[in-house]
Amino acid sequence: MKKAITTSLTVISSLYIALAQFTPPVNTNSGTINETPIRQFLTLVQNIINALVPIFIGIAVLSFFWFLIQFIAKGGEEGEKRAAAMKGMGLSILALFAMVSIWGIVFFLGSIVGITPGGRVPYPQVQ
Repeated sequence: MKKAITTSLTVISSLYIALAQFTPPVNTNSGTINETPIRQFLTLVQNIINALVPIFIGIAVLSFFWFLIQFIAKGGEEGEKRAAAMKGMGLSILALFAMVSIWGIVFFLGSIVGITPGGRVPYPQVQ
């Protein structure tokens, strides 16, 4: 299962990088022209991902507090429930760490390359 997920993510990211190399859009006062359908689709995917990231972080924080409440409320009664609550808190912290660290690494690499958050890749130009 892990191999299938890793392979599919690799293929999707490779396609994303390859398809993003098309002609850059030209911005005018009336809107954007020369926008390919592939770029429009990738922009849509990017907007959906940008909307989902804060939701997933919020879910991870809420699940941590949910397991913390379970640990406090039912932790003294049974060792099994206490262990389940501890495991849930650990997984919630791990999920938060993974999401925020990947986010930080992406912004760090973007700053090295010269891409500002929310910006576009600088296109090479002939002077």
